[in-house]
Amino acid sequence: MNEKRRVICYCRVSTDEQAGNYSLPTQLEACRKYAEKNDFVIVGEFSDDYSGATPIEARPEGRKAFTMLKSSEADCLIAYSMDRIARPPEEGDEWDMPNLIRGLAKLGKELHTVNRGPLKTDFASLLIAMMDARSAGEERRKITERTNRGKNAKAQNGRVVGNGHPPYGYRFQYQYDERRRKNVAIGLEIDEDESPIIRDIFDWYTKSQLSFYLIAKRLSEQAIPTSGESRKGTWRKREAGLWSAKIVRDFLDNPVYIGCMHYGKDDIIVQVPPIIDRLTWEATRKRREEKNVTSHRKNEYLLSGRILCGCGRHFTGRPSGGIPYYSCSSYGHRITSIEERTCHERTIRAAALDNAAWDFALQSKKSAAEFMTMLKEYQEQQKKDAAPLAEQIAGIKTLLDTTARKIKRLASLRGSASDDDEAEQYTADLEAAKADKVTQERKLHKLESEYNWMDTLTDDDILTVHEIRERDLKQLQGATFEEKRRYLAKIDLCVTIKDDVVHFSSMKRVSRQDIVEVPIKQLLIASRYSPADSAHR
Repeated sequence: MNEKRRVICYCRVSTDEQAGNYSLPTQLEACRKYAEKNDFVIVGEFSDDYSGATPIEARPEGRKAFTMLKSSEADCLIAYSMDRIARPPEEGDEWDMPNLIRGLAKLGKELHTVNRGPLKTDFASLLIAMMDARSAGEERRKITERTNRGKNAKAQNGRVVGNGHPPYGYRFQYQYDERRRKNVAIGLEIDEDESPIIRDIFDWYTKSQLSFYLIAKRLSEQAIPTSGESRKGTWRKREAGLWSAKIVRDFLDNPVYIGCMHYGKDDIIVQVPPIIDRLTWEATRKRREEKNVTSHRKNEYLLSGRILCGCGRHFTGRPSGGIPYYSCSSYGHRITSIEERTCHERTIRAAALDNAAWDFALQSKKSAAEFMTMLKEYQEQQKKDAAPLAEQIAGIKTLLDTTARKIKRLASLRGSASDDDEAEQYTADLEAAKADKVTQERKLHKLESEYNWMDTLTDDDILTVHEIRERDLKQLQGATFEEKRRYLAKIDLCVTIKDDVVHFSSMKRVSRQDIVEVPIKQLLIASRYSPADSAHR
């Protein structure tokens, strides 16, 4: 008996309002019925309240679902429809869907939708999936355009757009709308409980000359509720009463506190009651500009924004004793006298990690011969994949030859028919044979189109790819910092550090499963400095 396929049911809505209605339960019920109908066993159910413009693997619950797929805990993912998986934000992004389907297929995994069934990798199925994604993206863009048009009109009339939570220090003014039969936000008013905190932050920064970090520490020591705690439903990583330097910086840079609320891409300004005076704002701007000049980054960090820590945060670049290092962001964000240390990953010298990542990006450990062998193996696999289609094409061509001979024979027999009845019968057979030929030609054209779409590597293609690789490698050997950054973005390099092991991977390499793991100790030896140098945390 064949083992049942393990599937994940995935649902998504994009607004809190949808999350509170019946959309998620109905999606989940439809996915469950689909699984039961196809004799699948459900091993996971995930629901996201997240925008469809964000790739499914980057959403909180979608990431968990894809982790199960990649770790072989599940074989398939079921969604209600294509727009639950993706709503491409820009025209042209729909082509990412065929890449996603083919990428999962190479890992032996499948995507299913309730209305389409399995999203297969043949040309016709990929084209349908792309068109479904395109339709979902167009629908999203129309909704966004209509919504933004209405909100912009409201802002241009000097009214505050009540979307989400008001800025810290303010609360919405509401008015009952008879037509909509509910209270709607018409403006902002100062919150007497939170506004003193804003004034203190600006005073500490301008008069006491405290840094973002020290202001956050003072607020945390006083156990003042953060903006996340005062906004019901806001998700926070940190414990209650703990402020971050980033939040302090954002408050100090927000012009809403001098009465200018900026809205939309057109930067519409809505006047609101000010919490601080213009002189305080100008003093803040002056110190911020001075700080930006003096704190200009002197070191270049090749992997900035590309290193994920095992604790879920990112590694960031920071110097120590004049030497650039990478360390988990929790180290800089943690308030040392209040918060307990939760991440114990060691810092790494930037030069060592940058060099190792660049070697991986250039595939320096693969010789020219190994790379050629890899391309040959890829070519052979493509030929195996295309073989069934090639056999069908050969069979149709043979059938067409037979049909052509039949037509020629029937035409000859009709010309030598002994009576009208016999000629009429040959004519009918001849028309039927011609109709068969048209059908066979159409099928041949369709099969040849599918075969050409598969774009199997030829020997000339392999030589060309090899020549381009060798040329690019020579050029990249002497690449500048910015050229290296662009190349790492092109191959989508990802670096993960967990349990003292560095994982290098790239989603755009020839082999999607090609992941290199390097112990941090090996990096330390390679860069010729003692492990004690990296233990300064």
